[in-house]
Amino acid sequence: MTPDTPRRNALVRFLALSVALAAGTIAMAAINPFGLFGDDLSFYCGSAALLHGADPYLHVSIFSCERDVHAWFLPAHEGIKVSLPAVWPPYALLAYVPFALLSFGTSLTLWLLLNIVAAASAAERLRVALTNVSAWLIYALVGISVLASGLRYGQPTGILLLATVALATSYRARSERGVAGWLAVSAVQPRS
Repeated sequence: MTPDTPRRNALVRFLALSVALAAGTIAMAAINPFGLFGDDLSFYCGSAALLHGADPYLHVSIFSCERDVHAWFLPAHEGIKVSLPAVWPPYALLAYVPFALLSFGTSLTLWLLLNIVAAASAAERLRVALTNVSAWLIYALVGISVLASGLRYGQPTGILLLATVALATSYRARSERGVAGWLAVSAVQPRS
């Protein structure tokens, strides 16, 4: 075994999980497109409302955004009669503001990629921490949990999983800064 083999194996697992999560999200969306990235649309339009000084919790502030934005790979929201108000508190919506500066399609793509990379990073952190458990089992369980918990709706599942795993490993390492930082990240979605 060459010195690069562990690193190469980690990269292969990382890429395999990333591809599996992307393919799984696409497959789940094809099977049941109901609500596809609806939460992401809510985060996007709520953050856009904040950028314009509007209330992200009022129908009038977000209705036209939710009706009019689209991505080339999603069906249009024409005919929408109700809006899905932002579900995050304002401090949490601020974390999504950089995505609201982009087109919805670009924002959604980057958000999904960020969550996939975060989930794969969480799997690798778990693999390092749990040396007696099969790496492929860890990656498979992470993939299943992230797909099952709302990746196709636009939820920050990968980010929250990484924050949870990093919080635990920081605590285990007795890193107060790590605990504080990852606890702050996990507080972005207080209802989870």
